[in-house]
Amino acid sequence: MPGIPSWDPLNPTDNLHRQQKLSVGFVAANGLTYSTNIPGMGGAVDLTVGENFEVADALGALSNMGVYRVSEGKENEIKIANAVANDETHGDPSMVLVMTFENDNLEKVSIDVPAPDATLFAPDGVTLKDRTDATVGAIIGRAIDAIEVVLNTSFAPNNSYQFTRGMLRSRKVSMPKAPAAHPTVAEGAGATAGPAV
Repeated sequence: MPGIPSWDPLNPTDNLHRQQKLSVGFVAANGLTYSTNIPGMGGAVDLTVGENFEVADALGALSNMGVYRVSEGKENEIKIANAVANDETHGDPSMVLVMTFENDNLEKVSIDVPAPDATLFAPDGVTLKDRTDATVGAIIGRAIDAIEVVLNTSFAPNNSYQFTRGMLRSRKVSMPKAPAAHPTVAEGAGATAGPAV
């Protein structure tokens, strides 16, 4: 039945739920930053640093912006010194890939990937290509798998989130007073070059 939570707050031993969040910080070639949050994760199982970095690395491979920060909740923040941002189409956070995941209770979680590489999208320019695509399917599948792992295994028992769709959307951005990070800028070779892996 829709709307039934996937955990019971009155019986935490039956299905423990401790809210946690994973956040990945991106920086564009022009210094604009974007924070992608993976909310609604259960807190029963602590994620390993490797799982956190797999999500950051997988989402970074989809974006023209550089990953410069990984945070779990508000307590563990790791600054990444070698962020590399590509100066290409969709090179700043005004365009995002919205990846939607849904569980058996019809609860949805949306993950934004800022500045997605143009080669990730079908000819309509809006719909994410399938994970079986010969050119970019491997990096799309890697991102989907990494997100499903952190969404599902952070619950006890495991949750049931599955990827349902990916779409290109625009977001309103404002210029920061001072850049939060300074990336190394890699000049793009055009939309056909594809994301760096």
